[in-house]
Amino acid sequence: MATKLVHLVEILSSRGGIVRTTTSDNAWAIVAAWRRLYWVQDKVKEEELDELEQIFREEIDIAPVEVPEIVQSRLEFARQHFRDLALPPVNQRTEEQVIQQPNLQVPAGEEYLYLAQ
Repeated sequence: MATKLVHLVEILSSRGGIVRTTTSDNAWAIVAAWRRLYWVQDKVKEEELDELEQIFREEIDIAPVEVPEIVQSRLEFARQHFRDLALPPVNQRTEEQVIQQPNLQVPAGEEYLYLAQ
């Protein structure tokens, strides 16, 4: 590991030190062009995000819970729930009814023909 660090220091020192790592004369021009390109891309992304944010703000102005159709459906759901609570269940029998009036009907389907009676 130490030899790798020594080798890396030798490479950097042979190029003119740690500060200077390139020998190209127009390196700053290339970097400036890339900076300009990335700056333009960042500006485009910011504009797109601003447009999306504006669209979302316009859509959120009306809260979804305040839309008249949704309010009406919530009221109808609550009314139906309370109707169901007030009415006794139609198909369910109480324990007393089951004990006093048991269902003694013999099943009459093909699936019961092979069972021992």
